[in-house]
Amino acid sequence: MSVSLTFLNALCPEMERIYPPGARVTICSDGHVFGDLIGVPDEHIDAYADELRILP
Repeated sequence: MSVSLTFLNALCPEMERIYPPGARVTICSDGHVFGDLIGVPDEHIDAYADELRILP
C-alpha cells in the first residue's frame, strides 16, 4: 500500500477518537476521462482501480 493510502487508512480511526461517528475516505477515480491528457494508459488506470478494490 502506498504511503498516502496508509496515511488515509490510519487517519479515520484517529478522527474517530475525537469525533465518535468517525470518518470514511472514498477514493473516486475518473482516470479514463483525463488519462490521455496526462499520458497514463488505460491498462495502468485499470490496474490501479483493481488494486484499490481489493484494499480492506
